Amino acid sequence: MAQENRYEIVKNPPMPGFVGDLDTIDMDEARQRFADLLGLDAPVSQDVLIGAIEDPLYATHLFASRDAPHFFEMLTANPPKAALATEKSPGQLLLQFSRSMKEWGRAGFRRASKEIVEARLTACMNCQHLQGPTGSILKKLASLAGMGDHTCGLCGCVVQAKANIATETCPKKDPVDPSLTPWSRAEAALAR
Repeated sequence: MAQENRYEIVKNPPMPGFVGDLDTIDMDEARQRFADLLGLDAPVSQDVLIGAIEDPLYATHLFASRDAPHFFEMLTANPPKAALATEKSPGQLLLQFSRSMKEWGRAGFRRASKEIVEARLTACMNCQHLQGPTGSILKKLASLAGMGDHTCGLCGCVVQAKANIATETCPKKDPVDPSLTPWSRAEAALAR
């Protein structure tokens, strides 16, 4: 019976929300909370925490190997490599997406007007950071859902989807005036 419960826990380990509200928690606290979940006294390394957030299989292996010290030590000594800095990992994109959805919900799920969406998309189409379709599974799902298949190279968002959300902003800041973006310029031109 006890064996059955142990496997139930392993099959359903806590995932990205397991460390708390990522909008307010700091990295040291998140590392300690994850260590607590694993039954450790000392915080896990930042690489282990990020690896567990970005790779659910790695997180599952960590939880499953808690009673096998040698295997557990091998896993914590060799966390998966973080995604390249130029491309956001699925974990980072999901975290960013959840924060955007939270903000959008607070604003009443308002959609941008048709004119604003068109102005935003025109700005994106003229931007050097616009990327065509990639092999990312998240981007393929977005394309299948009818949200387009072009993404922003700065934030990783699907531009068609992002342009429709009233609370979203362009990540490309003007070097002279960081309050200006291609989207804010396009929207200001509409207001004239």
